[in-house]
Amino acid sequence: RSAIHVSASSQPDRIWIMDQLNYHLMSLNLRTGKYSKISNLTGILNFEQVDEMKEYGNELFILDRSKGLYRFDLYGTLISYFPQDGCLAFAVQDGNAMILKKDGILMIDMESEEEQNLHLPIPEIIDFSVNGSSFYFRTVDKIFRYKLSLNK
Repeated sequence: RSAIHVSASSQPDRIWIMDQLNYHLMSLNLRTGKYSKISNLTGILNFEQVDEMKEYGNELFILDRSKGLYRFDLYGTLISYFPQDGCLAFAVQDGNAMILKKDGILMIDMESEEEQNLHLPIPEIIDFSVNGSSFYFRTVDKIFRYKLSLNK
C-alpha cells in the first residue's frame, strides 16, 4: 500500500496529492506553493485505499478497487460515488465513467447514472485506456488496440 498518490491536473501549475497515512487530500499550486487541504477525507468516505487518482475535465476521480469510484470537484467536494467492488482500473470520457472489472467494463453515464456492461474482447486484461474511439487493453505481456464503432 502506497502512502502517497500524486496526480497531474488539467491546470499545468497544479497537482493533487493524497496522503493516505494522514488521510489528507491536497491540491498544490506549483507556481505559488500554496495548497488547499481536505482533512480526514479517507475517514469520512470510508476508503480502504486509493488505488488510482486522475483528473478529467476539472474533476478529480479516485478509485478504491474494493469500494468503487469517487468523483470530486476541484475544491474536493464529493459530486458522486459509484459503488463497485472488484475494480481493476478506470477511465473517463465524454461524460462516461468506465470501470474495468474482471468480466468486462462497466460504463456509467455520470449525468443519468445509467449503467451498461461491455464485454471484453480478450481475457486477463489488467489495465486499459481510452482515446477517442480507441480502447487500449493491457495484459501481462501485450497491449491491444480496439476501435469502438456504434451501429445506428
